[in-house]
Amino acid sequence: MDAFVRRQVEAILHRTRTLVVISTMRWTPMQAVPITAQEVMQRLDAGEAVIFVDARPQPLWDNAPLTIPNAIHIPPGAVADNVGKVARLLPIVTYCTLPEAGASAEVARELAEHERANARPLLGGLAAWQAAGYPVAPK
Repeated sequence: MDAFVRRQVEAILHRTRTLVVISTMRWTPMQAVPITAQEVMQRLDAGEAVIFVDARPQPLWDNAPLTIPNAIHIPPGAVADNVGKVARLLPIVTYCTLPEAGASAEVARELAEHERANARPLLGGLAAWQAAGYPVAPK
């Protein structure tokens, strides 16, 4: 708790003689639960709209020939500048090509911090999507 807030609380307590318990815990978004390529395709086949976010860091994106069709490229650290491109209420699937889906998990977490808690990283990333035979397109 910063000094200003502490002084304000102490002044209120002094005036009202009321016992107040204040938590100093900070809110931290929960870790996004990964989604499989098959789960995503079931949603698409059912007619559900899904937003794909290609979370590859810029150097990997620049050298990559393929992406999931209509995906929006938002690398880690760039969510705040691009959050307006991502609808708030639709399911969001983030993906990358990094081991352990590091970039896609990070972008999903950043999206949750910007009121898009429905973002989930694609388990296995782009490789799992391609291995399942699902569509990819040239960038």
